[in-house]
Amino acid sequence: MSHTEDEQELLAELFSLYNEHRLLLGPRVWEFESDRWRELLAVLLMTKYAVPSDEARAAVELLDSIGLEYPESACEEGQGPFLTTLLGRLKSATISENAAAISQDIVKISRAVKERWSGHIQKFIRPYARTMLADLSKELTRAGLSEVDAGAVSCVWLQNVLNVPLLFENHPNVVAFCERRKLSSAELIERLDKLDLNAAVFDDLLEAEAVNRAKAELSATADTSSSMAVPGR
Repeated sequence: MSHTEDEQELLAELFSLYNEHRLLLGPRVWEFESDRWRELLAVLLMTKYAVPSDEARAAVELLDSIGLEYPESACEEGQGPFLTTLLGRLKSATISENAAAISQDIVKISRAVKERWSGHIQKFIRPYARTMLADLSKELTRAGLSEVDAGAVSCVWLQNVLNVPLLFENHPNVVAFCERRKLSSAELIERLDKLDLNAAVFDDLLEAEAVNRAKAELSATADTSSSMAVPGR
């Protein structure tokens, strides 16, 4: 099997894992990393141009609907004038009056995100999250936890309270997945970024898969035991 086929198979497996187990997880904030990018655009409109929140988010939704929500597409050559025309037709007076300036800002920020973080804004957050993980783990170890427990508690806590794009790299489910797929954790994170999925959500998907597998095995064992039982006399 070629490298391209391996890659396609891996991405298909990750996508299938999401589709099969996502409903078991409940609501998630920043589940998709592109939501962080959309939030950056909305905040730009709200803070620099004093656009009301509902109007700012409606404008970002419009960009999303025509495929300009990602930094890669928003900074393409010639998008500035197109964005200016598009934003100038919005019902928001503040946005239409500042359409040219807003378009320039979107293009400049998009270009910066593409050049600095390959279009993935979560790559800005991740190094700081890893620093926090290391610092908190160290403090919890000093408090008496083992290094393994301190790392696990710190990682999951940061995932839960800050929704950081961290992968619980030492979790048995993650380790097993990487070993089976012959991937490093960094390579797995790269694939998750391609799928626009928060790495923290992937941890939960693997956990949901493990729980479902255990339930299925238990049910199969119970069925086998029932079929082998000797009828009462």
